[in-house]
Amino acid sequence: MIRLHESCWLVFLLAAGLRASVFSASPASWPLLLGWLALLSAFVWACRQTRKDSAIARRWGWAYYPLAMNLAFLLLGPTIKNATTWRADDLLLRVDTYLVGTNLSHRIEPWISPLLSDVMSFGYMFFMILLFGSMLFYLLASPHLERCYHGLFSVYGLGFLGYTFVPAAGPYVALAERFTTPIHGGWLTALNEQMVSTGSNHVDVFPSLHIAVSLFLWLTLLKDYRRLGVLLTPLLVVLWVSTIYLRYHYSIDLIAGAVLALGIFWLTAVRKPLSEASDALAGRHALSRSTD
Repeated sequence: MIRLHESCWLVFLLAAGLRASVFSASPASWPLLLGWLALLSAFVWACRQTRKDSAIARRWGWAYYPLAMNLAFLLLGPTIKNATTWRADDLLLRVDTYLVGTNLSHRIEPWISPLLSDVMSFGYMFFMILLFGSMLFYLLASPHLERCYHGLFSVYGLGFLGYTFVPAAGPYVALAERFTTPIHGGWLTALNEQMVSTGSNHVDVFPSLHIAVSLFLWLTLLKDYRRLGVLLTPLLVVLWVSTIYLRYHYSIDLIAGAVLALGIFWLTAVRKPLSEASDALAGRHALSRSTD
């Protein structure tokens, strides 16, 4: 039975590969198409590995997902750029205006200060520490690896699917002329701006994976390692606020990211996963046949 994270990744990979294949007649697009085909081939291998009896083999299979997540993020920017010039910023702004009356980043512009900018920049960059630290810890040392990765990469698969069909640059690009006060601060602010300018694929707005991934990981840590989850709570609150303060996201991005995280956490960590239920049912049927 195909699992939730596998379904999410498969749909995303097929959608992204289809976008790349439309332009496969151009030699410049061939590396993109080959990249998506390589990810899809490795995905099939990972699905087989994660079903093996050997714990080591399963970990090797799960290791595919962090690598695939990074490569897919890199490929997605040029793939969407080649596929369409349309960006969803106007649409997302209209939704924001309907929901909260205006863009929230513009509304809180009077709050801008060097100290607050540095605090928010650190909070935004903390996402990378949380993500890669959690992925490494769960992969190498945690007995809860499969449940965590099952949910985490379901979030990533659906989030990347959002990037594929609702590409947007974010308020700091699309609404730059509306802001009269620049985000100014010290070296933390400068470092964060440099990381975003070089690390963004320029379509990574809807849904906000800074919200979705960090919220999912926070709930997972609260479930598995409660003290650590509680300890990280203040940093996560700063991270969440920073997405608006630094003008990287619309409010609808945050709402969509939160709904995505809560839904996937409920499916993978609260209710019994369908795969587990089907395995248990199959086991009962096998037991009943053996006793007949």
